[in-house]
Amino acid sequence: MDPFSAIRATTVHPALVHVTLGVLPVVVLAYGLAAVRRSDRWSFAGDVALGVGAVFAVATAGAGLVANALLPWPEGLGTWRWLHLGMGAAGTVLLLALAAVRLRALRRGAIAGRGTAACALLLAVLLAGTGWIGGEVLVFHSGMAVTAAAHGALAPTLSRRSTPPEDLDDAMERLRGAWADASAAYGRMLVERPTAGGYARVAGAAGEIARVARWLEAEGPRRVAEHAGEHAGPEVAATVEQLAGLLGEGAVQLEAAATAGRWSAVTRSLGAVTSACAGCHEAARWSGVHAH
Repeated sequence: MDPFSAIRATTVHPALVHVTLGVLPVVVLAYGLAAVRRSDRWSFAGDVALGVGAVFAVATAGAGLVANALLPWPEGLGTWRWLHLGMGAAGTVLLLALAAVRLRALRRGAIAGRGTAACALLLAVLLAGTGWIGGEVLVFHSGMAVTAAAHGALAPTLSRRSTPPEDLDDAMERLRGAWADASAAYGRMLVERPTAGGYARVAGAAGEIARVARWLEAEGPRRVAEHAGEHAGPEVAATVEQLAGLLGEGAVQLEAAATAGRWSAVTRSLGAVTSACAGCHEAARWSGVHAH
C-alpha cells in the first residue's frame, strides 16, 4: 500500500494545526519578555514566530474548511462542529490582524508592549480552546479522521442522509456507521445503565439500518452481481436479497424495542442485526478468503 495514499485534502488539517498551535507559546513568551524587558530582540523573535504562525494559520483554516465540508460528520455533533469552525475562523482573523499590526510597528521600530503581549495571550487561549474541541471532542471522543472510525468501528454514525444510497459502497458505509452507533450506545448502557438518550440513539441507528436494508433488498442483488472484485454469482445475489430482508426485519424490531425501552428485546434484536450483517459478508465477501 502506498504510504501517501492516506494523505488527502481532508486529512491535512490536523498536521497544519500542530504547527499553528506550536508557535503560539513562542509568541506569548517572546512578547511577554519583550514587554517586561523592553527587548527589541525578544520583540523581533515574537514577530518572526507570529509571521510563521500567520502563514500556517491561513493554510490551516483553508484545510479546515475543506475537511468541514467534505468529511462525514457524526450525528449529534452539530454544535461542537460549528463552534469549532467559528472559533477557528475568529482566531485566524485575529491572528492575521495582530500580525498586520506588528508588521507596521516593526517598520517603525516599535517594541512589543504589554498590550501586544496581552493580545497574544488571549489569542493563544482562544486557539487552544479551538484545538481542544477539534482534538478531544471531534477526533478522540467521536473518531473523526480515524481510519477505523471512518469505517464505522465503534464510532457514532455518519451524518444520516434522507436520499437512497448511491451505490453498494455508500450503502455499506451507512450500515457500518449505523451498526457501530447502535453497538456503541448499547455497550455504554451495558457498562453504565440504560438511559433514554441511549435508547434513542439505538432507535435512530436502527431506523437508518432499516432504510438501507430496504434499498439492499431491492437493489442489492443486482449491485452485488456487478460489484467488481467480490465473489458474486446468482446464488450470492439471492443470499444477499434474503439476508437484507432479515436485516430489515431485525432493524425494525430493534427500533421498536429501543423506542419502548425494552432492554432484553434490544439485546436480542441487536444480535439478530449483527448476525444478518455477518451472514451477508460471509456470503458475498468472505467466500473466497476462508474455506467453509
